[in-house]
Amino acid sequence: EEKQKQKQAALPSTYMHTPLTKQNANLTAFLSQKETKSNIMANRKYAILLTTGALNPLHLGHVDIMEAAKTELERTHSDISVIGGFVSPSHDDYLCGKFGRHKYIPALYRVKMIEMALADSSWLTVDEWECKQSYFVDFPYVSESMVERMQSLYCKQHQLLTEQQLQIYYVCGLDHAQKCALTGGRLFNHGGVRTLIVRRPDASTNTAKLKSNAKVIYIQAPVEYDRSSTIVRQLLRNKKWKELNTYLHPSVTQYLKEDPDNIMSFLK
Repeated sequence: EEKQKQKQAALPSTYMHTPLTKQNANLTAFLSQKETKSNIMANRKYAILLTTGALNPLHLGHVDIMEAAKTELERTHSDISVIGGFVSPSHDDYLCGKFGRHKYIPALYRVKMIEMALADSSWLTVDEWECKQSYFVDFPYVSESMVERMQSLYCKQHQLLTEQQLQIYYVCGLDHAQKCALTGGRLFNHGGVRTLIVRRPDASTNTAKLKSNAKVIYIQAPVEYDRSSTIVRQLLRNKKWKELNTYLHPSVTQYLKEDPDNIMSFLK
């Protein structure tokens, strides 16, 4: 037990551009529970959720999806505890190709706004690994990297969990999952990453075909899911601050309103 506490205390607050303070605290709390020594808890799985995207900027719909994913995963799988969730903004190279040169918010400021929006969350944080790379890395490789980094840290270096206990889930919408052929378990087959697919409440897709399994889990989206990044950028260009309260965290809205970093110039 004393060795276990020493291992937990030695966990780094950041590992390869990934902040771990919240996740470490949650994992430590779970492992410190008396129940962890029982046979019931011996088979418990500890999940880390990951989502990626331009996040130009992050809006409350992105956060709602992650919250819904955590709630539904733990509700339907009593043997799984979510210890952390990461929001990974895409590399500037990707946004340059998508929006055009100087027509997107640079990663430095997207990260800053994500930190503001998630400051009060006990489990969600920004992951800078993807946007800190020297070139664009697509989401399957970002997911694989998350598996490698978390296994290296928690399973190999500190030996707090086995690889079987640690599970990584890539969270995305149904449209993205179908477009990128994720519904068949592609990420698990090639990188050991499970996929958690969030579908809109009014999805017209044949729901009979959306069956969860060991590799892919489907969940219903929250009612307010359908917030649009395009709409957010339009409202920002027109400085519709009151309307933006529906889409952005208050601290992010205030930051953009005051605009000390001249971010609004990137959205013209």
